[in-house]
Formats: sequence, structure tokens, C-alpha cells
Amino acid sequence: MVRRVWGVRGVKVVQRLQLVYEWKYLFLVVDFARGKLEWVWIDSMSSETVARAVLSVRRYTEVRALVWDGAGSHRSELVRSIAGVKTITLPAYSPELNPAERVFEEVRRWVEGRV
Repeated sequence: MVRRVWGVRGVKVVQRLQLVYEWKYLFLVVDFARGKLEWVWIDSMSSETVARAVLSVRRYTEVRALVWDGAGSHRSELVRSIAGVKTITLPAYSPELNPAERVFEEVRRWVEGRV
């Protein structure tokens, strides 16, 4: 990474650069009946955080089933008991079956200008 810095002409300036990333996760619900999306930003994929996200989404929409991939927090007993609805577990490596992945695909198209 090249940056402009003040220094003595003819002397190479070596500058340390530390990159720090902060991750956020998008918990997305696709409501086919109403044609709407509901989402919540969460800080981690821990079982407790995902359970709180399920509860907050259930306040705004009627959840009949959850389509989960194989993430560890999706398989936890805490999340399944709080959800209280039928859970559908997707086979491994099948993002084409996940409705939320279709939404992300469209968002990427818009961001990249391929619309």
C-alpha cells in the first residue's frame, strides 16, 4: 500500500500500517407471502446472538419455517427452541437453495453496477 508522507528528499520512508477489520453479520428473513425482506445487523454468529435476532424478527413478521445452512449457531438447541417453528436444514454446499443467498446475489449486482 503506497501512501504519501512527509520526509527528507531521497530517503525512503518506511511506515508501519496496521489494518483492523470489524465484522458485522446480516441476519436476513425473506417473506415470500408479503414480498418483503426483514433484517437485523448482529455482531457475532453465537447462538445467543442468533436467538435474539430470531426473536426480534418474529416481532415484525410471521415466521412459518426457518431455512438454515450448516452454521454451528443454526444447529444449536437454543436457537431451535426459541424459534418454535419448523427448521429446514440445507445440504452442504448448496447456496442456490437458500433464498437469502439469492437476495445477496442481487445486492452484489446492484453494487457492482451490473443491473
